Amino acid sequence: MNKNLIIGIVGFILIAGGVYFYMNPQQSTQTEQGEKSSQKTAANSPDQESFENGSMSEGYIVELGNNGFSEESIIINQGDRVVWKNISGRKATVDSNPHPIHTSNPELNLGEFEDGEELEFIFSKIGSFSVHNHYDSGQSMTVVVE
Repeated sequence: MNKNLIIGIVGFILIAGGVYFYMNPQQSTQTEQGEKSSQKTAANSPDQESFENGSMSEGYIVELGNNGFSEESIIINQGDRVVWKNISGRKATVDSNPHPIHTSNPELNLGEFEDGEELEFIFSKIGSFSVHNHYDSGQSMTVVVE
């Protein structure tokens, strides 16, 4: 094989790998925008009951079913928590727009969760944040933080 061709192929692989890792950063527990929980909890866990009984910070529960998110848009206060509950009967995701690269708010790329599981995020930054289900990008919603 031609030496230049091999160098070109290796270079392409390195660039493609770099783009992949840039677009799919490791999830952290604390971000500039807010705090997210990568822990997935089963429905009706003690934490969920505490949340519903008001003993946790102010928050909102949004269900993700077969027809999409239960809310098209919600308005919350800075520091509020949003819990997404998967009731779709299949695996789903909560990821930032735009689809499929999820780059507008990478800290909101919460990833996959199975039916019956929940994902949560505490919004510490004011703004408008759109998310969608990567497996069905027509399922989307916006969280407005005041």
